[in-house]
Amino acid sequence: MINIVFGLMAICIGLWGVSKFWWYFVDIISGLFPMLLIFVGIVAVVAGIRKDGLSASVVHAAKEEPAARKKRDV
Repeated sequence: MINIVFGLMAICIGLWGVSKFWWYFVDIISGLFPMLLIFVGIVAVVAGIRKDGLSASVVHAAKEEPAARKKRDV
């Protein structure tokens, strides 16, 4: 119950702060948005590289001859 009260108080104070200091809030958001886009882009590129590398190794393993694969596993 106390968590709900503190959560509601935090929301109210936050809304009051955003309404009183609106331009500071807009400045912060306009500064963080490009950095967020760069970060999300880097994560997407890394995820794409890992996915392509993983699929290439799976394709390579599937093309191996079964006898060669048995030797390697033993």
